[in-house]
Amino acid sequence: LREDSVSTAIYLADLLETCYFTRFWTEVVTFNELTQSLKGFENAVRQYVCQVITITFQSIPSSQLVEQLGNVSDEQLEALIEANSWKKQADGTVFVGKKEAPASKPKKLVEQLDLD
Repeated sequence: LREDSVSTAIYLADLLETCYFTRFWTEVVTFNELTQSLKGFENAVRQYVCQVITITFQSIPSSQLVEQLGNVSDEQLEALIEANSWKKQADGTVFVGKKEAPASKPKKLVEQLDLD
């Protein structure tokens, strides 16, 4: 590998690791000659983005999700929603949480004071 290819790969990896997904997809186009030979590269990146989104969000607007995933088509978005067991809501958001947050239960505190 050439030195500029290595530095490009490090730069792209930094964008992913710092969750600059939209910027990553913009930048990766300029380095197409480096990534086009990597079979399954875009799908692997999208899987990673989906994992981060699942960990980070409970729900996310569809438009933001499309951007984070590299401006995927409607068909690709639907496939990713299904593959990740997410649910598209009527208001245009996508529920990405694996389960609902449990309701908090109040604790009853009892203090006993000894007054001698």
